[in-house]
Amino acid sequence: MRSKEIIPQGRMVLTVIARKNPNPYDEGDRLELLAKPLLDLVAQGVIKEADVDSFNLHLAMQKLLSLLRGKYLLKLTSYKFSTEQLRNKHLGFNFYIKMGKNIANTMRAILEPILYCHFGDAIIEEGLEQMQQIL
Repeated sequence: MRSKEIIPQGRMVLTVIARKNPNPYDEGDRLELLAKPLLDLVAQGVIKEADVDSFNLHLAMQKLLSLLRGKYLLKLTSYKFSTEQLRNKHLGFNFYIKMGKNIANTMRAILEPILYCHFGDAIIEEGLEQMQQIL
């Protein structure tokens, strides 16, 4: 949406998935779960290795906030981070099963259009199904 299409003094809610830590090698990353299915599809000849090598996602929250505050003429008045409680060991097995499904569905909703634009529709079902099974 272009800034001139936004109602003056209007508000919008942006829901994004990002990491709080700007260093991608500093904490476990759910997107690593996508690497195995993509490499499996390369081995099967469904997609090219060069396409996997050129696939890159930037998910640093600091960069997102600087873009929103920067040249896009949006005034960011507040933001809230929501994090999952993965380290709480008293939540029970069923909680983690449900969380895995929710994470997989969230990842699918976010990644499907991105993967489609980069790889085409050849990998959507198989690649995302494999990622869902890993989760």
